[in-house]
Parts: sequence; C-alpha cells; structure tokens
Amino acid sequence: MNKFKLLMLTSMILLPFSVSNSAEEKPTDKLYKFDEMNGIKFSDYLDFEKKWKLVTVRYRKDTGEMRLTYANDLAFEHLLKGSKDYPEGSVFAKIGIKTVEDKAFPSSAVPGSARRYQFMVREKKKFESTDGWGYALFDKSGKIYPEDQAVQSAACAACHRIVPERGYVFSEVMELSLFQGEKARTKKETHYSERIKFREVTYDKLPELIRKELPPVTKLAKQIDHEISKFLFQGTLDEIKPLLAEESVKTKLPVFIIGPDNKTFAVVFIENFEIMCEQEGKKGYFMKAVSSSLGTAAPNYENRFCWTL
Repeated sequence: MNKFKLLMLTSMILLPFSVSNSAEEKPTDKLYKFDEMNGIKFSDYLDFEKKWKLVTVRYRKDTGEMRLTYANDLAFEHLLKGSKDYPEGSVFAKIGIKTVEDKAFPSSAVPGSARRYQFMVREKKKFESTDGWGYALFDKSGKIYPEDQAVQSAACAACHRIVPERGYVFSEVMELSLFQGEKARTKKETHYSERIKFREVTYDKLPELIRKELPPVTKLAKQIDHEISKFLFQGTLDEIKPLLAEESVKTKLPVFIIGPDNKTFAVVFIENFEIMCEQEGKKGYFMKAVSSSLGTAAPNYENRFCWTL
C-alpha cells in the first residue's frame, strides 16, 4: 500500500474575526460571517458527520493528523459504483483532526479536536474550470482562510487531477470485511510516480532560498515538475511534504517544490544518512522539512519526522 496518497487539505491559519453590533444582522450571520468559499457555505452543511456516510479514514504519520472523509447519499451511491462522472449535487466532506495520546492507554492515539474542514461539491457548469468540482476550505471555526480563493481552488483541482480515473476523487470506501479486503489487496493502485514527474537540478542551479536550507555537501536535488507547482498556497505546502519525503528516501536526494514567484517553496531531505530511525517496526531516516511561511513575517516553518523505507 502506498505510504502517501495525495489529498488536497489546508494548514491551520486562523482568520481574525469580529462581530458587528448591527441590529439588522441575524444570529447566523454573526456566527458565520466568513463561512463561504466559491459559493459553498459551511453553515449549509452543519452536522454532516452525523447525517452522511463515513467513507474512509486516513492518517498523516508526519503530523499526527487523522482525516475522516464523508459523502452525502448521492456521492456515496456513485462512489460504490466506481463512478467516473458524479452527478450534480454529490458532495464530499473531510475533517482534519489532531490526534492526542490516550492517557488511559498511552500506546494509542485518539481523535482530539477538529482542525479544518474541506468540501467538494459537484456542479459541472459553475465549476467547469476545476473539472466540475467546487472546493471549499474552512478552519476549525468554519471560517475561510485569508488566502486567494482562486489559487486555493486551482491548487485543489491540480492535485485531484492525479486521479481522473476516479472522477477526481481520491477517497475510496473502506474495505472492512474479509472478502472485500482480499479484493482490495488485488486491486492495482496508481503510484504517485506514474502521475507526478521530477527533474534533477544541480546544486549551482538551485534557487538561493532552497540552496541555503540544504547541507553544504549537496550536489544534486530533485524538483517536482507538475502543474501543482503553479498554484501553491499553505495547504499545498503542508500536503506535499509526504510526497517529497517519499521521493527523497527513494532517491537519497533532497526534493523540493517551488512556485512561479520563486518565494513559495517546500523542501525535504534526509538529515543524517548514518542515523536510522524506526517506526512501527520499520527502519527509516530522520527527515527535515522546511517550507515558506506565507503571508507572515515569521521565519520558515521547520519540522522533523521519521520516514520509513
């Protein structure tokens, strides 16, 4: 099974929120003043997790985040059929949840609080430029992020184009029974390397902001050569790191992505080839990831994690 399947999710950036004292505003207007992206309102889908089918669960081992994906009845019906063309009104929703340690059973990680929400809404004509799907991204309070919505939408669509044979939907229904599981194990999966290409870049040709993050012994690196690079926002940078880590471990080279502005980037590399880490009984390398902090004066984001072979 692939260690990484791209899914288009955003990072946690809180939007400042103030409430007007206008007597004309309704309570719902005050509560969800910034709850709309691409005409998709968070308030239109309240309690979806109680009403819709749970499709699947994914886990980001580098960030400890759990993702729960849900589908309304129409989307779920066509997902079961393996549809490549979802009908109007199909909707998928995802919740990103930070896992925490279970104090009563420390070896277990359990869901904590929600960190973000994402929606995919099928409306072919309205969202023609993004393959008939409208994307909406909200923080834990149901508010939009303070980034360009057109860029966010284009980035989501570029990522989901990795799976056109699934109707641009990454999620597949969990196979839980014995016989379903056997079927799932024999199903051919599309590896990211079949859809996303990389090109080699010599150290002297690397952008300066990438070069200064790498060990001085670096001679060669790999760069993502895909349309995703054209539409980078904070969510893209967060979601792309596992793919960069996978390619870095595979090739033993630093791997990076950089936007057209030559300022927005993420790079992942093995910190020390001599020291191995272990996770779930598998050997791996300690990775360092660095990415630009968009829209702030803060220094670049850095995090370290173990990525298994």
